[in-house]
Amino acid sequence: MLPREAPGGQEAPSARNAPAVTPGKPLPPEMLHGMLQAARASLAQGRYSEAIAAYQAVLKRDPNNVDATTHLALILAVGGGPEHADRALEILDRALTTDPSYLPALLYRGQILYEAKHDVAGAVRSWEKFVALSPPGEDRDRVAKMIREAQTKR
Repeated sequence: MLPREAPGGQEAPSARNAPAVTPGKPLPPEMLHGMLQAARASLAQGRYSEAIAAYQAVLKRDPNNVDATTHLALILAVGGGPEHADRALEILDRALTTDPSYLPALLYRGQILYEAKHDVAGAVRSWEKFVALSPPGEDRDRVAKMIREAQTKR
């Protein structure tokens, strides 16, 4: 469960206590970061409606937030089933238009193409971009392995 209080006795940032939208005044970065952390925690724990609400709260304040857009697409793809794959891909393409190097969007786009659309070539292209942009490490190695496995199924 998410903490109700942040260090120092303040309430942890969330969609509920986010500052009101004030035209011309951006959301403080620490508040945005806290809202995204809360949304990610809800998503990781399978609390999709809570995660959706938190990501939507971020997007109300920052309509071009790539993290929130990407993870809403993921929730749609996971929770909506194969019939929602096209819409999830549209949302991911919008996120990648904003930031073509956003690694989670490239990863999830590949997974949706591969698993829901059975588009091996499209998935591999998305994952290859991920590998090209990703620093060396476990994530990059895992996606490189996914590419190799997908290519054997062509």
